[in-house]
Amino acid sequence: QLVGTVDAAALEAALRRTSDSSWRPLRISGDPQRQAGVVGRAMLSVGIGDFRNTSSGPYFELALAFPACQVSAEEEAMVLPCS
Repeated sequence: QLVGTVDAAALEAALRRTSDSSWRPLRISGDPQRQAGVVGRAMLSVGIGDFRNTSSGPYFELALAFPACQVSAEEEAMVLPCS
């Protein structure tokens, strides 16, 4: 499993392309590259699985996960206070 951060705006744009309008990624406030008032990073986890001895045979699995909150269009996304 790999854990890191990604461009929050790009992650949210990908969500909107799936016709989702209510989920917003949890953003990180301690981003040193952010500009005045703009929080630009979100957490992302990538899981890679190599399953060999299963009842349905061997297979690989890739999972992407990110903390998100469900908010209305008027609400601000949650920001995790990190530094």
